[in-house]
Amino acid sequence: VGGIGMSALALVLIKRGYSISGSDKCTNETTLKLSEAGVKIFEEQKAINIESLCKNNRKNLIVVVSTAIPAKNPEIKESEKQGLEIVHRSDILNSLISEQPSILIAGSHGKTTTSTIVTTLLALCKKDPTAIVGGIIPFYKSNGHAGEGKYLVAEVDESDGTLIKFKGDIGLITNLELEHTDHYRDIESLQQKISIFGQKCKKLIVNYDSHNLKNIIKGK
Repeated sequence: VGGIGMSALALVLIKRGYSISGSDKCTNETTLKLSEAGVKIFEEQKAINIESLCKNNRKNLIVVVSTAIPAKNPEIKESEKQGLEIVHRSDILNSLISEQPSILIAGSHGKTTTSTIVTTLLALCKKDPTAIVGGIIPFYKSNGHAGEGKYLVAEVDESDGTLIKFKGDIGLITNLELEHTDHYRDIESLQQKISIFGQKCKKLIVNYDSHNLKNIIKGK
């Protein structure tokens, strides 16, 4: 729960009234901030964590995982045993994106910086956006902010291909080069996913100085 992606979601969701818990072996500034916000944190990943949660509120319990969590994780195995709903973090992010006008930032490099700039500009213009970013936004001193304003700004990660789930009102793609080769076999397979993401966005802002983007993204 202390990971940069999961913690941002947790902060937004708990501010919106959800009961949030999670586990993390590391105690750091992020987990302390989560605890202060009311997130219940287990310091070890054990099956008993899921058992104790089931005793309190089994009916509405949803288990959220990231791509980094292996299937043999004891909490996952216990969740399966208990018959709980298990969803990927991208599904939760997608749910939030679908609730309000969204500005989604993708690309190989500069996503966090660009997301931070967009969020900060909106904040300074008194728009109070909701923000889910893969780094600390200095204006909010946090990577997650549950704003009261119209817009949601989210950094969307191409590393595992889940960004094709999202339909942004505005999509912004910074640049593109081959990385995450544990998931993509070549630049063409990465371009395909980015192209699908672009097609799903209502409007696009694309860096045409990037050769790998100019070849696949047409004007819209």
